[in-house]
Amino acid sequence: MMIFFVLLLLCMASASMAQISPTCTLTAETRIGYHHRSIEGHIEDDDTGFKGDYLNLLIDGTLTPEFSYSWRHRLNKMNADKAFFDATDWIELRYQPSAHWQLAGGKQVVAIGGFESERSPIDVYIGSEFWHQIDGYMFGGSVAYLQGQNRWMFQFCESPFSHPEQRDLYGYNLMWIGRFPHLQTYYSANLLEYAPGRYIHYLALGHCIQAGPVALELDWMNRASSHQTFLLRDCSLIANLDYRCSRHLNLMAKLAYDVNRTHSTADLCVLPGTELTTLSAGVEYFPSVGNQYVRLHGLVGYTTGTNSNPEGGLQHKQLQVSVGVTWRMELLKVN
Repeated sequence: MMIFFVLLLLCMASASMAQISPTCTLTAETRIGYHHRSIEGHIEDDDTGFKGDYLNLLIDGTLTPEFSYSWRHRLNKMNADKAFFDATDWIELRYQPSAHWQLAGGKQVVAIGGFESERSPIDVYIGSEFWHQIDGYMFGGSVAYLQGQNRWMFQFCESPFSHPEQRDLYGYNLMWIGRFPHLQTYYSANLLEYAPGRYIHYLALGHCIQAGPVALELDWMNRASSHQTFLLRDCSLIANLDYRCSRHLNLMAKLAYDVNRTHSTADLCVLPGTELTTLSAGVEYFPSVGNQYVRLHGLVGYTTGTNSNPEGGLQHKQLQVSVGVTWRMELLKVN
């Protein structure tokens, strides 16, 4: 890690000598707290107690008016195959030659639609079973067209189902992000290789309806393998409601429903025979008016149904409680 910062400072010094004016913002964020997890009344000791959930470093900035970059690294995430980038969510270089076109490459957020998928994990307290199982960060490249408040993007990347023994798997993703006065959308169509030459299709439709202090997020995702439609038989539905009742207080409620009534082995996230419903509710408190740098939360969630994956993130009669604090710190800013 120290080598990275030394190289960064050397690059900035070199750019300064060349009379180039890059920008750089270095930020740290963390979420820590107390967790309780029990299944059918039996406490899961390894998931109960005080713990740190996230410790992230973020670097964002510009190199020239056309080139910008972004990097986020989790300091508390283990590297699965001893590769430094396993703990890197994204490290991306973007090139925008005009107001309408943008090219990007590196490790990116996989363009899977829905607001739960787009939220930073530090802001997801209790996720759906699909959210628990998908790897949402992969190496690849993308091209985007921007028009007003709309963004259309095509992305070619590693498949989220790649693994150290089989990395030659790929994903092809189309995404539309739309912003309107009271509505925002995250739509995607995804073709993801889960085994050599075998693909699963996602159709994800995410909506956020904003009405004053109330924001309602509605995500629907349908999953199907080749030559099979499986409409509504393998899908996830997520509804998330936020009510900002004051400048300090936000009330939350969430429903997540994951189901797979097929016999196909294509869905590696929500396995066949799974049907789970998770309800959660909680509160966020922001001590400082006008910024989001410090956030306290309290949340409780309960899951019922069947999960055919014994190692899944959600199980029948599972109770989850989370109380904690999130804070963000700007460590360095160079303009």
